[in-house]
Amino acid sequence: MKLEDFNNIDINNAGNLPAPVKAVLLGVVFFVLLALGYYLVLSPTLEALDTEKVKEEELRKVYFEKKSQAINLEAYQVQMVEIEKTFGALLKQLPDRSQIDGLLTDINQAGLARGLEFELFKPGQETQAEFYAEMPISIKVTGAYHDLGA
Repeated sequence: MKLEDFNNIDINNAGNLPAPVKAVLLGVVFFVLLALGYYLVLSPTLEALDTEKVKEEELRKVYFEKKSQAINLEAYQVQMVEIEKTFGALLKQLPDRSQIDGLLTDINQAGLARGLEFELFKPGQETQAEFYAEMPISIKVTGAYHDLGA
């Protein structure tokens, strides 16, 4: 096979080309078709496969998290019952709306009983939270140091 054989290629008369030139042209056509097949058919499929592998890993992670939660579900339920009991007990310790006036009076009486003088005792605006209400109180007290701490 000579280089001249490639210079004298006549596409209209491809049947009369020398065998080595036909083999090279057939090889080029084969590799072009192979490359087109890869990029048009196989490449999108491989990208979809990679995407599905990522989804599979995420689903496995979620599965194992939920599996571990399901294994410990009974312990979580027992813990939740204990938390609800504790929360209920703590919630009962907070004064309700009808007890706030009495609580403010009790604070004032306790201070007066210890010899403290209230210069300012002003309840602020009530703010609602999810489970309780906050009521700031501005207090200015005059008295002996030890009476304040008692």
